[in-house]
Amino acid sequence: MQRDRGSIKWTSLMLPEHVELLNQLWEEDTKRSKPILDPQQLEDINHRLVYALENDKTITISIYDHAKEYHYTGKIKKTHPTHTHLLFQLENGSTMDIAFEKIIAIM
Repeated sequence: MQRDRGSIKWTSLMLPEHVELLNQLWEEDTKRSKPILDPQQLEDINHRLVYALENDKTITISIYDHAKEYHYTGKIKKTHPTHTHLLFQLENGSTMDIAFEKIIAIM
């Protein structure tokens, strides 16, 4: 069976505006809506966060930001005094500030 490249092979014959619209459609196709977490899932996330912080464990955090899901692996360094953010140190040594409301899973 012959496999072709779909609409990609025709992009050289298309106007740049059409290619841009196709790219936007493909990007919109990958967007996801934020999952709704039930109270049990939130409690599980909370327990995992506390355990990882107290025991200095490496975890993978999944966050939802701008219609996309991102996964980061590292350690929790501290929580913000107002308990709305946490300071997360990635495996490469850089740090990032993550809002609790963006966390959708902990592994």
